[in-house]
Amino acid sequence: MGVGLVAYGSLRKGVSKLPFQPVPNTVLAELRYLQDNQQIENGLYFDDIGDWDESNMANLASGLLEWYEAELQPFQSNQCTLKEIYITPLELANLPTYSFVPTSVEAGLQIGEPMPLNCTFAVKFNTSSRGRGSTGRNYTVGVYTDAISHNTFQDTYVNGIVSGYNSLMPTLGGYGTFRWVHVRRRVNNVTLPSGFVSVVQAATFTDKTADSQRRRLPGRGA
Repeated sequence: MGVGLVAYGSLRKGVSKLPFQPVPNTVLAELRYLQDNQQIENGLYFDDIGDWDESNMANLASGLLEWYEAELQPFQSNQCTLKEIYITPLELANLPTYSFVPTSVEAGLQIGEPMPLNCTFAVKFNTSSRGRGSTGRNYTVGVYTDAISHNTFQDTYVNGIVSGYNSLMPTLGGYGTFRWVHVRRRVNNVTLPSGFVSVVQAATFTDKTADSQRRRLPGRGA
């Protein structure tokens, strides 16, 4: 799958070749990182009651930066750097995008070598929808070595990351009327003419095992 329309962490490699599928009043916000000379991204979806213009995309980017600095940066290696927040409206294929580049270096706060790129922790986004494809996810980036003991993520790391994602909407509440959502594009293995959204109710996790996500290895991409 091309990385242009994903809602989980991946290495960037090329652009999506899938046909455009509109999602009304919704944007994809990508937090783009650099680690080990590899570009990595995590995507989050948001909808709003009105159209997405440059002003509210800028507000969303500012809120995401504040959230990143408070909730994710303390749990990332200083070898991982946030380079850009890139927002893409999904209602029409030709709508303008918005790029926000931090004015100062935004590196993780954990000193030392990170784990390999394919070592990550999966955060699950629960919604009110049922069935396959009804939940979203992010794979964490910049995992530092002390976050793992005996192939298991430490409670401090797990609780910090999950709590951080559950603080997303409280942080963004002062920046606009947007909602954190999960986009569903297929139902019963049928691709829909347009995607539909479900509001994310809470972030959680399945287990604390340090898994290997092979697509995140250098050179593989998504």
